[in-house]
Amino acid sequence: MNEILTEDNVFLELPFSKKSELFKYLIKSDATRSVNNWVQTLKDVLKRESELSTGFVKGIAIPHGISSGVTKAAVIIGKLKYPIDWETIDGQSVNLVFLILSPKESKDQTHLKILAKIAEQLADEDVIEEIIKADSADKIINLLKEEI
Repeated sequence: MNEILTEDNVFLELPFSKKSELFKYLIKSDATRSVNNWVQTLKDVLKRESELSTGFVKGIAIPHGISSGVTKAAVIIGKLKYPIDWETIDGQSVNLVFLILSPKESKDQTHLKILAKIAEQLADEDVIEEIIKADSADKIINLLKEEI
């Protein structure tokens, strides 16, 4: 998981007000070069999101998608400048997104392993609070890596 979490894939103060705009930006901005077809990847992430919302709690969402437009697993983190509407477990708007991308050809359920690990980390309210307060990519990554 440490090789999937990189500071280059953390984006702060994002101005988006719609999920689709946010997803497009995060996918196109992937610094790990895991995405080789952003259009297909965006379609797959939006399709998955339409099937069941990926909103979590405390202003967090963990959208995820399996796509033929992805060559290797990636986690892209976005902190929004202003919360956006999202169906979440606790009804709160979202201002922190962990986008998990996984290749369609992956046989080992990589996205589910990453999703489980992130959800486990975010079960700790202290970790959530520290991530929300973090003002830099390196602080966010260090907090997450401490918990792994």
